[in-house]
Amino acid sequence: MRKQAFPPSWLSNKTEVEFLLKIEVKDVPNIILTGNTITKFMVDGIVTISENISCKVTIGSLCEIIEDDAFINWIDYNRVLTIGDNVTTIGANVFKKFNVYNLKTVIPNSVTSIGASAFENWQYNNQQLIIPNGVTEIKDNTFYYWRSNNEQLIIGDSVTTIGNTAFSYWSANDKPLVIPNSVTTLGKYSFSSWELNNQELILSNNALVITEGCFSYWESNNKPLVIPNTVTDIELYAFYRWELNNQDVTIGNNVKNIGLYAFESWNNNDGQLTIGDSVEFIGFYAFAGWYKNNHSLTIPDSVTTIEYWCFYDWIENNKPLTIGNGLTELAEYTFYGWLANDAQLTLGTSLEVIEQSAFYGWQSNNKPLVIPPSVHTVGRGSFADWRLNNQPLNIPVTLTNIGDYAFVSWQTNNHPLTLTSSVENLSYSAFADWTGNNQILTLEDRRQTTTVGDNVFSYWTSNNQPLYAPDYIVTESPYGFSYWMANEQQLIISPYAWKVANYCFSYWSSNNQPITIPSLIQEIGIRSFDKWHSNKQPITFEKTSVIPIGENAFADFGYDSYNEDPIHYTAVILGDGTNTDPTLLTNWKTELDGKGEWLSINGVDWSSIT
Repeated sequence: MRKQAFPPSWLSNKTEVEFLLKIEVKDVPNIILTGNTITKFMVDGIVTISENISCKVTIGSLCEIIEDDAFINWIDYNRVLTIGDNVTTIGANVFKKFNVYNLKTVIPNSVTSIGASAFENWQYNNQQLIIPNGVTEIKDNTFYYWRSNNEQLIIGDSVTTIGNTAFSYWSANDKPLVIPNSVTTLGKYSFSSWELNNQELILSNNALVITEGCFSYWESNNKPLVIPNTVTDIELYAFYRWELNNQDVTIGNNVKNIGLYAFESWNNNDGQLTIGDSVEFIGFYAFAGWYKNNHSLTIPDSVTTIEYWCFYDWIENNKPLTIGNGLTELAEYTFYGWLANDAQLTLGTSLEVIEQSAFYGWQSNNKPLVIPPSVHTVGRGSFADWRLNNQPLNIPVTLTNIGDYAFVSWQTNNHPLTLTSSVENLSYSAFADWTGNNQILTLEDRRQTTTVGDNVFSYWTSNNQPLYAPDYIVTESPYGFSYWMANEQQLIISPYAWKVANYCFSYWSSNNQPITIPSLIQEIGIRSFDKWHSNKQPITFEKTSVIPIGENAFADFGYDSYNEDPIHYTAVILGDGTNTDPTLLTNWKTELDGKGEWLSINGVDWSSIT
């Protein structure tokens, strides 16, 4: 390939400059371009100037137009670029990828048009940038990737439109950013990735929409953020991932819609979030992941829709949460994972449905939970895992549908719980695992068809209180009251129950109280009273006629096979205990045989019954 060295005067008085070869310019201290139009300074490659030369590139005063790609891909160090005072148009990609370090240049006031990507990728260029007042539009990528430029950006008062990613990736720029009031349109991601910019952001009062990703990734920006009252919409990812921003956020009173992920991942932001009274819609994940934000949060009455995961994972937020009266439904996982939040939760009086896991995992929240009477449905896991919450839970009579795991794992919650007969659907493990709750559980019979899941009150270990077991749970819930270990109080089975479900009262070890099977019971399920290890009391069947008894229904009753305790034989009482009709006793022995260890029936020795 042929190389050429050009004297400084070679380019003088050219009206059009175009190199058709890949060239290396050597020993050129100054390059002066004086033509009216610069079409292309380089074609098919890169113009390189020796690194040891401090080159000054001047675009002369006669030049008015610099066309597309004119100086694209220059590799340069410590140079000076002077753009003439008569230049009005800088085309697309003109100075793209200059790859310059400490290049100094000024955009003259004569410029009225700057093309897309014109100054893209000027990283490590540490200089002030002023957009002249004659420019009305900054196009896509125009000043993209000015990384590590620690000088002021000043946008002229005539600019009305800023294109997509126009100023994105200005990381480590430690200067305030002011969007002038002339700006009405902000492009997507136009100022994204200004990490480590520890200065104030002042938004235009006339930009109605903060577009997608516009100010995303402003990590470690430790200044307050105020959304003007003129803004109506904040789109998805608009302020995403402002981690370590320890300041207040105020959303103006004209904003109606906050898009998905708009303010997600403001980790360790210990500032007050104020949502304006005009907001109606908040998209999913909009404020998720505000770890350690220790300030109160109020959802205004204007909000009618909050999508799922919206305020997820506000760990260690120890201030009240108030949900306004505009919401009728809370979506899935809305306030999931507010661990160690020891503050009051207030639910709006118009709320009707609380969806799956909406308040899951509020561990160590030591405040009462009041569910308003407007609520008729709580979904799967909606208040699950509120362990260490030592406050009352009040279930309103209007609550008719309780989903799977809705209140599971309220461990060491030492307060009474009342559930009225208004419940129509009580799903799987709804109140399971209230270990360490040593208070009365009050339940009512329904005497009508009810949908009941398994395990609804299982694992109330160490609850040493009497239990009245209502008809619908005894009859329809396998494992319904299983694993009430260390409960030494009386079990009373509803007189309206017609069956004992499989495993319903299994693992009541340490309970040494008599058991009475009511007269309406027609069937006892598999292992329904299995492993009442410490029980040495009789079992009374009010109904004297034989009923079907499931496999191992009374296995290990008074006998702990794991600890090799001596076998205890259980006495059976039929009716008032006086009927010793041989046929009756034989029929009962046949049914009970192998389903427990038996001493006698109505005082007649078991071994003597044939």
